[in-house]
Formats: sequence, structure tokens, C-alpha cells
Amino acid sequence: MWCIVSGSASAADLQNGLSWACGPMNVDCLAIQPSQPCFEPNSLASHASYAFNSYYQQNGATDIACTFGGAGVRTNKNPSYDNCMYTTFGNNKTVAANSTLSPSTSSSSVQGISVCALGFMLMASFSFL
Repeated sequence: MWCIVSGSASAADLQNGLSWACGPMNVDCLAIQPSQPCFEPNSLASHASYAFNSYYQQNGATDIACTFGGAGVRTNKNPSYDNCMYTTFGNNKTVAANSTLSPSTSSSSVQGISVCALGFMLMASFSFL
């Protein structure tokens, strides 16, 4: 099973779920960064699906781990494409076999995503004031 975005989810829900998964939940979102195997198509739905699935698999592939406030849906169809491999429970390989990354690159990219997600969450919270 995999977790992807629901076709009825709003862009705001997708962005919130993506920011949450790649930020405070520490999902490895390196594969959806520019020049990485899951960056294209460069769309919110595609990137959110990858992040939702990564969170879902990282948290035991349980029903509750794919809710994302109604923005996530479980599927039996493997959403992997080209060199973009979606993980399954117990398999932490997310980057295509022909891609090599150094630990320092991965760590700094994840930190950059976390900072970006934090900034987005702060901006979103101020907009409600």
C-alpha cells in the first residue's frame, strides 16, 4: 500500500501536509528537490504525494498515517515512475539506484526544507491574525 494525495484535496491542504511532513515530521524530502529523481513533475500534488507516502511508510503504513486532514488516500497502485521510487513499509530506499548523495548534502537539504516549512507555517499563522 502507498499513500498519495486525494483528488478532492485543496491546494492549501496539500501545501500544509507537504510542509508538515517535510518540516516537523522529519520526512526525507530530498528526492523532491530540484535535480533529484522525484522533482519532476514539479507540481504541488506530485511533491505532496511523495511526502505523504514517505510519512505514511515511516510511521508503519497505518490508516491514520495517511489522513493528512482528508488530503491523503491509500492506494494499491504503485505511484513510482521513471527513476522516482516510492518507498513501502520496511524499505527506506527512496532515491533511484543511479543517484548518489553524500550524507552532508542530504542533511543540509533536509535542514533547508525544515527552515522553509517553518517559515511557511509562521506566515500561515500570521495570516489568520
